[in-house]
Amino acid sequence: MPRIAYVVSSHGFGHATRSNAVMAALLAVRPDLDLDIVTTTPRWVFDDSLRRPIHHHAIETDVGMVQQSALVEDLTASIETIAGFVRALPARAATLASYLGSLGTDLVVADISPLGLAAGRHAGLPTVLVESFTWSWIYRHYRTGDAAIDAALGRLGDSLAPHFATVDLHIQTTPVCEASPDAVTTSPVARQPLHTRAQTRNRLGIPTDEPMILVTMGGIPWRFRDSENVRNNGPWLVIPGGSESSFEVVGKTILFPHRSDFHHPDLIHAADAVFGKLGYSTVAEVWRAGVPFGYIPRPAFPESPLLEAWVREHLSCRPVDAEHLDSDAWIDHATALLDLPRQTPPEQDGAQEVAAAVLGHIDRL
Repeated sequence: MPRIAYVVSSHGFGHATRSNAVMAALLAVRPDLDLDIVTTTPRWVFDDSLRRPIHHHAIETDVGMVQQSALVEDLTASIETIAGFVRALPARAATLASYLGSLGTDLVVADISPLGLAAGRHAGLPTVLVESFTWSWIYRHYRTGDAAIDAALGRLGDSLAPHFATVDLHIQTTPVCEASPDAVTTSPVARQPLHTRAQTRNRLGIPTDEPMILVTMGGIPWRFRDSENVRNNGPWLVIPGGSESSFEVVGKTILFPHRSDFHHPDLIHAADAVFGKLGYSTVAEVWRAGVPFGYIPRPAFPESPLLEAWVREHLSCRPVDAEHLDSDAWIDHATALLDLPRQTPPEQDGAQEVAAAVLGHIDRL
């Protein structure tokens, strides 16, 4: 029975949700696989998606960027924290390699974690990289206008680049930021819904014939301004992450914590539109559902313009400037999404494509 260490970046929830989609696809084909999930992303993110017993190892696998909010990075803190991570990487890779050996690991899959790749090589294990960007690419392409900050990030990107360049199997998931000629390229990777639109709406208490908009900022909390008018007269607004601890219904607005009894893809497939931060996993899951998307770009983040270009080509969408989040204007932008057409859901399944590549690699070992 092959044992895979899946080492996942804990920057937001996007890497975890993409990894969940791939792991579910792997287990659908090979239920005998033993998976060790290595990340500081909370265990419940995987429990709630995979719905089976898992081995979760709370080990920091990378830094990513230090966030001030869902849309803004703290660059000074990021540089300091990344530099510390880079200095400690050789020693930490050796420690993790020893730990993977004690688990009986046969293969390491990393969703952009340089530590996972370094530890796998240190242990003499085959390594697989799954990415739409790498941290070395992000740091090298981050442009703030401050020469010292840009140079510091660039140097950190250079120091991490070799870890991403030497893998046994390189898989890139569309939309890709920097295409590699040696990589296997797949369709977008998105989790599958577990319930029908009608089932999810019934649980939410929303009639199937009334408009519903899902409002999401990924895995980082955000407080949206609301108004008395929309609470009672507008479309239903469903906001996971809008409440810290409980399920709340205020007029036609439903708020609940990030962790709830609702599978996030179920909410997307139950919605008539999705409004929120431009991020890989949200884009992939909206693409799979075929619903309109009102997206908030992050102009400073290098992935954002490339992701936006793909969204404009492949989704029914419209951009919304982040400045509108500070007033009730965001509600008008969100409501306008209901006038956009739905699209036919795609037949491709990127998670199955990634799983097939990984399993094919295992068979060749």
